Amino acid sequence: MDETAFDPDLWAHVQVHVQHENWQAVASQTAIFVEDRVRQWCGDPKGRDGQTLVGKGLFAKILANDGQFRLGKEAGEWEGWRGIGMGFTQALGNVDRHNIQKRADAKRYAFGVLGVGSLILTQLRHQDGEDLALDE
Repeated sequence: MDETAFDPDLWAHVQVHVQHENWQAVASQTAIFVEDRVRQWCGDPKGRDGQTLVGKGLFAKILANDGQFRLGKEAGEWEGWRGIGMGFTQALGNVDRHNIQKRADAKRYAFGVLGVGSLILTQLRHQDGEDLALDE
């Protein structure tokens, strides 16, 4: 396993679950960690009524076309990254945080979730590293 292939903070968070082959925990902890880290890095953005943003709403706001942390260089890329962030939390985060999945392909699935989560964090670090609250 080449641990340098993943976001270092995310890897540190899930490494013990990988070592113990606890694939459900790898998937759920990845979803939890990515959402928490994005919220921290981006200054804990709030909704219109001052509520803490979670899931789809969090990624919709921080990766919006006019958002400070939008990813990519032009509108098509902004929309794509926003879709990845929102899709990650809707498709993967919701199921893995709220259900224990029994899957024959649990290891492959867990590494897929880990890869998508790492991609989001990696791109945020790459593009907006100097503006993120990385030391939080």
